[in-house]
Amino acid sequence: MEQRNCLLCNKTIRGRTDKKFCDDYCRNAYNNSRKMINCNEVRRINNVLAKNRKILDSFAHELSANYFKVKTEILQDMGYALKYQTQSTTMKDGLRLTFCYDYYYFQLEKEWMIVAKML
Repeated sequence: MEQRNCLLCNKTIRGRTDKKFCDDYCRNAYNNSRKMINCNEVRRINNVLAKNRKILDSFAHELSANYFKVKTEILQDMGYALKYQTQSTTMKDGLRLTFCYDYYYFQLEKEWMIVAKML
């Protein structure tokens, strides 16, 4: 019978022939470390999106309406990352809406945007 070693700690494995880990701790630690590579990127993107939403929300609280007009440059100066969005869609009339969670916006002119909150 061939000796099998744990994929994480390299201890000898006892028990079923298809076991890859010596115990639950090693199994969980191994799988968590593999997932962590992808999780860090997802966490980073979620943080950017959360910051974007917070920036949009800071404008919305100042106004009584559900929409506001803002210069793109102002958003970017505050740290808004235009590259990141939760969704985008093009309307029948060609207007492109970009979403950041419960906010959406579209270019009004070259430097102005209309931002609205979904009800």
